[in-house]
Amino acid sequence: MFEHIGFILVAGGASRRFGKSNKLLQNLAGMTVIEHSVRKFRPLFPVENFVVAVPADDLEYFQKLLGRDVRCVPGGDDRNASVGAGLHFLSGKDINIIAIHDAARPGASVELLNQCIQAVGSGGGAVPGKKVSDTIKLAHEDLKISCTPDRDQLYAVETPQVFSRDKLLWARENAPENFCPTDDASFLEKAGFPVKIVLHNEENRKITTPDDLEFWRWRLS
Repeated sequence: MFEHIGFILVAGGASRRFGKSNKLLQNLAGMTVIEHSVRKFRPLFPVENFVVAVPADDLEYFQKLLGRDVRCVPGGDDRNASVGAGLHFLSGKDINIIAIHDAARPGASVELLNQCIQAVGSGGGAVPGKKVSDTIKLAHEDLKISCTPDRDQLYAVETPQVFSRDKLLWARENAPENFCPTDDASFLEKAGFPVKIVLHNEENRKITTPDDLEFWRWRLS
């Protein structure tokens, strides 16, 4: 059990790109999508060190679904606010590392989490990722290409992302006003703290669209 590590499961999104229903409540191999992450990671942590940030309007429903041994808190209007709600819940506890995972990635393994924890060391953080194989183009709003970044330096990163608690809190508190990145590693990058990529070959696809959900249903069938 990870005694001095806090775990935040981010599940407070509106699933706008998925459709009208909440993607985390869809059936996947006999349980809801969110339950895959909870059942996998919850037993690794003390009850008070594991928290799930869920939609505020559905707090009671998620709490009943996930059970009394899971602490649910109302998430915010965006991902960063939901992470902030999780950090607030974990404040005051004997924790030196924070792990943050998107509930929409049901395939992440305990081994991948452990690799990221080990990679943090005395640095700022560690995130799982894979080298980009496609050629990437940067384009203007009119879709006119502006440049082509060097593919050898491009990586697609995922979750769980793991950080030094003190560095993560400092980076968030000192981030520029209106800075709203799409992942938590960006806060540490902005603050100048080192973040390492943990290369891996696991299937860790995020559920964003109904096609992603069908992929996981096929994968887990």
